[in-house]
Amino acid sequence: MLQLPMLQRMKPILDQMQRCVTESLERCDHLQQNLNLSPERELLLAKQRIAELETENENFRRFIGQSSSTAAMTESLQMDVDRHLMKAKLENEELQNRIRKLKEEAEHLKQQVSAYKDDFETERKDRENAHGVIAELKNQIKMMVRATMSYTVLRQAELL
Repeated sequence: MLQLPMLQRMKPILDQMQRCVTESLERCDHLQQNLNLSPERELLLAKQRIAELETENENFRRFIGQSSSTAAMTESLQMDVDRHLMKAKLENEELQNRIRKLKEEAEHLKQQVSAYKDDFETERKDRENAHGVIAELKNQIKMMVRATMSYTVLRQAELL
């Protein structure tokens, strides 16, 4: 089936062909009216005119055939475009799903990093506290050792 744009392009050509046919017929009528032709001459002119009209008809049929093949090619191209468009839509949908999954994965990884960071900071504080406790205990031990030494010295002095 011919599409509207194709028909619109064909209209001027058809109009021109109709004008040519009308002009040719008018010329034939005019010649017949103005000239007193012999039947043989009229037959010859009629045969020539028929040949001209057959040529124009063949040209028109060829044009219609080209238009039909152009319409078929246009339809085929439209089907190709539609197929590629559908494929692109599917690929876009797949990419959107993949992006969504990657965002979810990134969010999950951020949560893991945050948990690891919190654990690390907690362990650091615990280590710092442990070092503080160790330092305090060392100080207490030193003080006890001094106190013990002082006590031992005093006891030895008392025993002497």
